[in-house]
Amino acid sequence: MGKLIPKWFKPATEIDPDCLRTGDQRKDPHFGNDGFVLPCCECDTPTTRPCFEERGFFDKELHITSIKKREDFAKIFDSKAWKRFRSVLFEDPKNAPIICQTFCKKSKQKIDGHGKNPKGFV
Repeated sequence: MGKLIPKWFKPATEIDPDCLRTGDQRKDPHFGNDGFVLPCCECDTPTTRPCFEERGFFDKELHITSIKKREDFAKIFDSKAWKRFRSVLFEDPKNAPIICQTFCKKSKQKIDGHGKNPKGFV
């Protein structure tokens, strides 16, 4: 997890996750072409993927082929990997994935609780 941390990076003390918002300001989950679901598209890059692999997001039981009916989607989002992820965002943000700390870190530039993203990334 933190093998490629840039020198300028400072851990987040609070995260306002775009992926957990409600309404039209939320970033939707990302369904990758490899059949796995990630919190958002920012998480599916060659540099961020190892962090999510270590956190269990690419475990076999979370693959899209495990979904046989609509109710099975809930099994993915209720998995240990997803529960730990959500918990870390709020309870231990310094250990959240670096991409989440970078894009969703609470700051003066970010409008609290809104998806209007003045950070200029998306």
